[in-house]
Amino acid sequence: MTANSVFTATSYTQKKEKIPTGIIILLIYIGLSVLKDLWNLRTPIILIGPFVLSKTISISYRLFSIAILLTCFYGILKKANWARKLSLAWFGFGILFVLVHFVLSFLYKSELMNFYLGSSFSSEYSIMLSILARTTFVIIVNSVICWYVDGQKNFFVRSGTTNLVVEEVKTLG
Repeated sequence: MTANSVFTATSYTQKKEKIPTGIIILLIYIGLSVLKDLWNLRTPIILIGPFVLSKTISISYRLFSIAILLTCFYGILKKANWARKLSLAWFGFGILFVLVHFVLSFLYKSELMNFYLGSSFSSEYSIMLSILARTTFVIIVNSVICWYVDGQKNFFVRSGTTNLVVEEVKTLG
């Protein structure tokens, strides 16, 4: 560095890199989850154990879920570090939510059976088996997503600010 040097900051652009297959699968899963939530808006019933949430709360939750998932989708496409953190939080919340539903289903089994009375389920066993299967599926899928996203720290490199490269330009003289 000399006394006649001038420093300039130029914008740094990242070269286009191939998106990992796991990220593509995650984006497809998020997209399908958004479609599922949009489809479920037509019959807005959410059960937490035997408790049925009101129509307003169910619709609000579904819209909130859609907003979070679309935000995750956008952030992952932009490789934003906040999207990694948001994805970890949201899919971790999904694990907690399904565990609460599972525990309450067993604690209030008789109330749950009254809810399903007259449905396509033929027995208490098939109802509880269905709840166990859904719980297991969500825990496994969300755990794999959290594990994968947490391991992809190098993919999520952008912090939302422009990366600058400082160059030294020497002047003649």
